[in-house]
Amino acid sequence: MGALAHTLVSLSGPSAVTGIIPEALVKYEQRMTVNSVKLTMTSSGSRTVVKDMHARKHLMVQNVIMVVREVDLWHLVRLRTAGS
Repeated sequence: MGALAHTLVSLSGPSAVTGIIPEALVKYEQRMTVNSVKLTMTSSGSRTVVKDMHARKHLMVQNVIMVVREVDLWHLVRLRTAGS
């Protein structure tokens, strides 16, 4: 996931990636490297630390629902402007 996040950030900027990680994995993530380069917040997007995996999954679902609503709204606006 780190390599994918790093690539997306390099193509689209830090706002393109939001990581959600449980507290228990923060120390492990800090030791991880990709091609011997330490991952940082600027190279892999923003990061939200949550209490546990349950909280992580809950927040991920909320973010997906928010994106789906934004896409639906965008389609609705586009359809209305195309019909005018």
